[in-house]
Amino acid sequence: MIQLYGHELSGNSYKPRLLLELLNVEYEWIKIDLMKGEHKTPAYLAMNPFGQVPLLVDGDATRFVGMTGIAASTTA
Repeated sequence: MIQLYGHELSGNSYKPRLLLELLNVEYEWIKIDLMKGEHKTPAYLAMNPFGQVPLLVDGDATRFVGMTGIAASTTA
């Protein structure tokens, strides 16, 4: 299942979440609390070295989603 990491007040997190909802794609929303610095924890930085939201994980593939779309991608 797709996992989408983001913050509910982030416009950049809203865009992929809206797309997944409109396409009726099943996904798991994982809230990252930016105010508490959860995006800078070692565990999160291991998944996304940029330390930004949103982050989309689909199986072994990780996508760093930016303002203009998918900025980078890695495969484990």
